[in-house]
Amino acid sequence: MLFNKLTELGFDVKIYTSTPKFKFKDEHIKSAVVFIPMFFQIIKKISSMNLWPWMKYFDQYLFDKITSIIMRDADIVYGFAFCSLSCGKKIKKKGGIYLLDRACPHVEFQNNILVEESKKSGLYFHKSGKFTLKRGVDEYRCADKIVTPSSYTKKSFLDKGFDDPKICIAPLIGKNKVSKFSKTKINKSDSVTFAFVGENLLRKGFMYVLEGWKMLGNNHNHKLIIRSNNSNIYSNKLIADLLNQKGVLIKDYYKDINDFYNEVDILCLPSIDEGFGMVVLEAMSNGIPAIISTNVGSSDLVSDKRDGLIISPKSSDEVYKAMNFFIENKEEIYNYGKQAYDSVQDVLESDKYKQALSKII
Repeated sequence: MLFNKLTELGFDVKIYTSTPKFKFKDEHIKSAVVFIPMFFQIIKKISSMNLWPWMKYFDQYLFDKITSIIMRDADIVYGFAFCSLSCGKKIKKKGGIYLLDRACPHVEFQNNILVEESKKSGLYFHKSGKFTLKRGVDEYRCADKIVTPSSYTKKSFLDKGFDDPKICIAPLIGKNKVSKFSKTKINKSDSVTFAFVGENLLRKGFMYVLEGWKMLGNNHNHKLIIRSNNSNIYSNKLIADLLNQKGVLIKDYYKDINDFYNEVDILCLPSIDEGFGMVVLEAMSNGIPAIISTNVGSSDLVSDKRDGLIISPKSSDEVYKAMNFFIENKEEIYNYGKQAYDSVQDVLESDKYKQALSKII
């Protein structure tokens, strides 16, 4: 999406990427690609071995170093976090501009919030090492501007002392067509189907979804669908016990994503840390309102108590109350869903991402 938006704005773009050329179907994009392999990623692909975190960071470091050596002269480097410090330094020495894309919050803020949550929940989190943290912060300081997708992510930088003009917002929303609204009203006697989506159970607030669901009790026929491919979902004893509740269903794959959205009434994503959360917009475009936390970046585009419910993070009680609101007011599921559909239609047709990039660059 970024390449298309930049070319539409009139820029001559060269892409340095670890994705092989043959993966790109668009010939225009393919002609702009310079492939730079990440060696441990290749080993993982060939052998299916699990990589240690340091291997990922080494790949990113080496990718940046190699790219900085072979990259062409340019006026602007648009680099991604942890992969572009050397490139940014080189371009700035030659009088160019370094734009850094950081979808997630400031790395120190993110580290702290997830370490705290890991201790509380017992879910595993690999804390970034000193070298990685320093490299991330060095990128922030070197960059002329940091491009973030949301107010949540931007605030994490402002709280760390960065100047407001340096931290920009470009919501990850391209110009898209919205499918026809097809949801129907729910009868008072009907059950309600909630859904949780995500692989990173710690960041997504999964524990709070299950604890909120437990507070509903067993005297109901409602469903909670867990759409996740996380193979370690049962490894935490507390979560394993909470999964053994009435109405909880784990579904790791849908051949047709439309089948999923036809089955679901409410999306529940009370994330601890979510830079944006594209799934929220995806749900809204299918007429499905969402229960999300203030730490979900796409809450910028949700109107609380109008086309969704925005709650505090780390609160099982607020998850329960939000779920119970829709159970006791089933007519509002259709009303909220229709409003969500109408709201996101305007957002997706306006190409906010391209508009934001045109102001940043």
